[in-house]
Amino acid sequence: KKKAEKKTEACENKKRMKNFLIIIYIIFLLQIIDAKIWTRKYLDDEIATDYSAHCLDGSTPGYYYNLNSTSTQWMIFMQGGGWCMNIQNCYDRSLTNLGSSTWYPSSYDDTVASTPIPIDEQQSIQNRDCTINPAFCHFNFIYVPYCDGTSYTGMLNEPVSYNNTLLYFRGKENLNALFKDMILNTPFGTASSELLFSGCSAG
Repeated sequence: KKKAEKKTEACENKKRMKNFLIIIYIIFLLQIIDAKIWTRKYLDDEIATDYSAHCLDGSTPGYYYNLNSTSTQWMIFMQGGGWCMNIQNCYDRSLTNLGSSTWYPSSYDDTVASTPIPIDEQQSIQNRDCTINPAFCHFNFIYVPYCDGTSYTGMLNEPVSYNNTLLYFRGKENLNALFKDMILNTPFGTASSELLFSGCSAG
């Protein structure tokens, strides 16, 4: 009888271990899937209003995040894209994803080359593959698309009218608003021990 009980107990332990390993494997798969997906976050309306934050075309700035819940290290990457050098150039830019947030998809998979967000410039430094990016693969990532045309420095109080369109030059306040939104609406505000602030060109 004791042998039968021990055999039954051993079988139950094997089943429990098997179920535990299955759960761990599922969690691992979910982490891999999540690591590839970037989620869009527009500025909260109140924050956008307080800072009068606008892309060139008047749309609301935003950012993308890709989190690692086990890390308190963060990397913020600012997209580059040069400057618009005159009013016609700025108007033309306002019709593209470098001047308007209306082009931003709600999320994107960083393994898909055709993504509407041009992420090639930060593909290595914000890559979850630790064989490619051993120093930073475990960081929490935030990616800020560039939409003000003046390297996040514009600070005109009023928009400029051109070609029946209002153009906004609010890059400096956009940046302030973006940081406030990150602090209030992501774990960056409560669970950060280290920040690497990076970017490319105008970023």
